[in-house]
Amino acid sequence: MKKNIYIFCSLLLTASVLVAQTAPRTVVCGQISGPVSPKAQILIKPNPFTNEQLGYEGNVDANGRFSIKVEFPISIEAIFQCGNAQAKLFIEPNDSLYLKGDSNNWIPTLTYSGTPLATKQNEYLRQFYINYLDKNIEYGDMNKMRQLEPPAFRQYTDSLRQVMTQQYDKFKTANAPSAFFDVYAKGQIDYDYAIALLDYPMQHARMNGKQTLDIPNNYYEFLNAISVNNNYAIFTPIYHEFIGKFVEEISAQQVINATKDYDYQNLYADRYDFSKKYLQGEALNYALTKAMVEGTMRGAVEKVFAKIEDFKKVNTRPEYAQVVDMLYQRYKNIAAGQVAPDFAFKDATGKEIKLSSLRGKVVYVDFWATWCGPCKQQFPAERALHKKFEHNPNVVFLTLSTDQQMQTWLNYLTKDPIPGMTCWVGEQYSQVANTYNIASIPRFLLIDKKGNIASSSARRPADARIEADITTLLAQ
Repeated sequence: MKKNIYIFCSLLLTASVLVAQTAPRTVVCGQISGPVSPKAQILIKPNPFTNEQLGYEGNVDANGRFSIKVEFPISIEAIFQCGNAQAKLFIEPNDSLYLKGDSNNWIPTLTYSGTPLATKQNEYLRQFYINYLDKNIEYGDMNKMRQLEPPAFRQYTDSLRQVMTQQYDKFKTANAPSAFFDVYAKGQIDYDYAIALLDYPMQHARMNGKQTLDIPNNYYEFLNAISVNNNYAIFTPIYHEFIGKFVEEISAQQVINATKDYDYQNLYADRYDFSKKYLQGEALNYALTKAMVEGTMRGAVEKVFAKIEDFKKVNTRPEYAQVVDMLYQRYKNIAAGQVAPDFAFKDATGKEIKLSSLRGKVVYVDFWATWCGPCKQQFPAERALHKKFEHNPNVVFLTLSTDQQMQTWLNYLTKDPIPGMTCWVGEQYSQVANTYNIASIPRFLLIDKKGNIASSSARRPADARIEADITTLLAQ
């Protein structure tokens, strides 16, 4: 039986694009000793930008036997799952794969039979897991990232990649894998290798209490050996991770680190532009969509929504376009220039106040909570910012506690008073967070004198540019 699982949204995104009525059928069946679940599943995640999964399942009988029919038109990574018995599979159209093992010792006892090539390819993946992942032998070993200097870390990753590649080449020579599996298997080695090297400078610096790390001039030459623009790897999750890390780290080197007093309000828009400069094909589709999605969910939506028309022209994947359009339709009403959606909050006496009652003033809104350390770290700068405008009646510094209990907030104020208009939005916060797309706190809004949003994710008090932002709005 086939079922669709929708977690992120109700839209039928990739499934409607990829799964047709005439899709070829792959059969995964087998027998599990000691099964702890009456169902066995094959899970496929075809769209990296949703939590949607295609789930194909079959009943497990009294003898542990099961049969699952998968209708999917392309070769792709899948997850087999039956209770605690789980394994990563690579399935291709018209494969027939038989799994057998003990649920209490699943991977070591797992055997494959069926279509000869499918059997050999999945046995390679099982051995790869046993030899490396199960032993925590990985490029991104955090202890090595912390301890090793750049030349030594590069030597470690290079040597591990060489061993893995030699083993795969030996398998490839003996078994002639399919073209899609070849891309997939080499991707598990090469893209994971590149991800670790891209991640290393930041991780090494952070774990050793440094802001940045001086790296050799030729450090990024390893990218010359990596297929960055690889259209055939687009359904490989490790490739998605690599493209995301490539854009994040290389754009940081070329844009952020090269710009004095970089304005992080432009982070996701700059990643979008960087992607257009360095990527092509499916890599570009993925990177542009990632910039749009993350910019909407984590940044000021107006910055990435300014790219929406360009995105429609450049992106060629309809399932990605659906995700971006869904986010645009949902959050375009909180972009700069739109009337700030109204909501209510309470002052310390319990009196209800509405945001709309503050029209005619510039309003700097701070969503925070007493349990939020990063929120409270902003208070010294927020006090200093408030002091600069404390005699201006046209500015309101509105701090809104999101604590579940009003008394928790009131108790905090007795120990650490906050200047400005300090209120509690706890009862309404869930609705407000949904409206304003607040995924985490602290979160700041800037609203102009007309009651319009000036910034859907305003600069923090510690950013000196926020003073100029407020001053500009006061002059309008």
